[in-house]
Parts: sequence; structure tokens; C-alpha cells
Amino acid sequence: MLTRSAAPASDGALQSGRDVRLACRSGGLDGPTAGLAPGFVQGNLAILPRDWADEFLRFCVANPKPCPLIGIAEPGDPRLPALATDLDIRTDLGRYRVWRDGQLADEPADIRTAWRDDLVSFVIGCSFSFEEPLIAAGIPIRHIARGCNVSMYRTNVATTPAGRRTPSGRCRSPRDYRPCTAHPCISAFRKRSASRISTSRTSAMRYRWNPANCRCSGPAV
Repeated sequence: MLTRSAAPASDGALQSGRDVRLACRSGGLDGPTAGLAPGFVQGNLAILPRDWADEFLRFCVANPKPCPLIGIAEPGDPRLPALATDLDIRTDLGRYRVWRDGQLADEPADIRTAWRDDLVSFVIGCSFSFEEPLIAAGIPIRHIARGCNVSMYRTNVATTPAGRRTPSGRCRSPRDYRPCTAHPCISAFRKRSASRISTSRTSAMRYRWNPANCRCSGPAV
């Protein structure tokens, strides 16, 4: 999902969040949106029954880094006018995953037939938005170059429980680079206030990196 600051578009026709939403709605786009709609924030979508919504909100508040909230819809309302006036949650993503009783049940192109009056939509931050400073600095993004989704890993870094949500491992989607490219990556992120990299972490990495000792032939792509 795209709302208004992501990377330069890999498809020249999809230059805005609305362009991407309409492409998804018409069936013209059903893959990852990394690199599309430059200047727009991208978001992940979670839809839950109203009975779980308050607890999921508490979970997001308790875990603001892995689950930064961008928007919350009213129960049963597929719109989110605070993010986009023409947004329809049921049709404007390339692909959905429908879970029933903890099991993946379907991966439809839209969820109009599955929509219910008690469903509440949450839009939370997506790592695709943080690729913009890298591309602006001329640093390649491997999964965009290869036309595939970013790698994702479940870690043993536990989340903070809230309500019926028990602790679980956080998901990480790393962007891997050789040491000679890692330093420019950190510099690009440090210029953006939205960076997820802490000051202490970037400082530690900065002083460990020495270009004189780097034997890389160039940036990894």
C-alpha cells in the first residue's frame, strides 16, 4: 500500500500512490511495490475482526519499531480517507493473504467477497519506504534489480506482548552490502530522520569501517 515519501519507480507509469492503487485495482499489478511511486510512504496492511482490534492496537503501541502505525480505519469501513481519498482496502493491493484459524486459506487479488462489517484495517510502516535514501544516493537495491521481493527472516528478538498477543520473533528484511558500500548506506540513512538505524549503531559501524582496508571490487547488487 502506498500513501504520501518510496524509491524511484522501476515502472515509469507508476509515479504516484494513486497510480499504483489503480494498477492493483484493475489487476495490472499483483507483485511487490518496491521502487514504485517515488516520494510516497509505503505501508503493510493488517485486517482483524473488531474483537481483536483493540488488542492489536495495544500491540502496535507496545512495539512501535516493528509496527509503526500509519493509519487505522473505522470498523467495517474499507476506506482510509486520512491516507487517500480514493483508497479501497479491499481492492488496492496487488495480492492479499487470508488467514483462518491461524492457517493461510487463500491469496486472492481482492477481498471484496471476504469483507465483513466487523473488520478493522491497520496500516503499519513498510521497509520499502526506507529504500528511498539509498536509491537517491545511487546505491542499488538488489531485490528491485532482480524484480523479486525482499528477503525476510524471523528472528529470536521478541516483541512485547499485549492482550492475547504472545511474544514472537520480530521479522527482519535486511539489505545486504559489501563493506565498501555499507558506509555510504549508513551515511544516506543518517541524513533521514525516519531512519531505523540508531545513532549508537551507526557510530559503531562508522568507526569500524576503513576504506584503506576494503578489498571489495565494488558494490554488491
